[in-house]
Amino acid sequence: MPLTRSTPQLQSKPRVAPWSSRPAFKPEKRSTPRHSAHFASSPLKRRRSPFGRLRSSHKSNLYDDSARNETTLINEHHQDADDPESVEQEAFDSDDSFFIWNEEKTLFSDLMGDNEREPDDEELAALAESLQVPFQEEGKILKKEIADTFVPAVNHVKELYKVLEERVDTTFGQGIVLFNRACKQIEDDAIREQRQLEDAYRGNQKRVEDLFNQLEQEYAYRDQLWVNIEKVIDEIGSFVTAFLCF
Repeated sequence: MPLTRSTPQLQSKPRVAPWSSRPAFKPEKRSTPRHSAHFASSPLKRRRSPFGRLRSSHKSNLYDDSARNETTLINEHHQDADDPESVEQEAFDSDDSFFIWNEEKTLFSDLMGDNEREPDDEELAALAESLQVPFQEEGKILKKEIADTFVPAVNHVKELYKVLEERVDTTFGQGIVLFNRACKQIEDDAIREQRQLEDAYRGNQKRVEDLFNQLEQEYAYRDQLWVNIEKVIDEIGSFVTAFLCF
């Protein structure tokens, strides 16, 4: 319910803005560290919205409006003074004084992270303390996993060494090693002989192809000789026949 006052009392008092008589509110500095750790905070999380500033500055605009009566203005002033949310809002606005909406600092530059605050040392200390316990628990889990993995493997290797010392015959093992070496040597010799045989086969095949080419050339030369002989014989026969006819 808005408070009502008589008109003569209002006319006797000078017109003064409600914030001129109110003491400036200064928020107290936080002495205790924050218990919550923020890993990634948005650049707009602790900044004041332009709509909030418009909402807080509507009082001064209303006082310049001639259509607004003085009784309503005074009632709004008293309601704002009694409202704890308005006081808390002004404290929040004072705390976020770094976020200024003017020509140099715009919403775009603020969204790009030009005015980000560095976290306090207390917040970093609280964050480190909050992460200490999870890291210790994770370290214990990793140590347990390593122990569960390596201890059985080491025990199994020890058992295998005992079995090798007790059940394996050294002389028999040396004989197997020598037999393996001899087999490898025979295999290497066979591979080398096979490669030599393949090289000889390719060389002989090339030589046979060359001989066949030479034989074909000799056949062609022989055929040409027979043609030439037949031509010469025909010429001689024609000459003899012509001579005998005369």
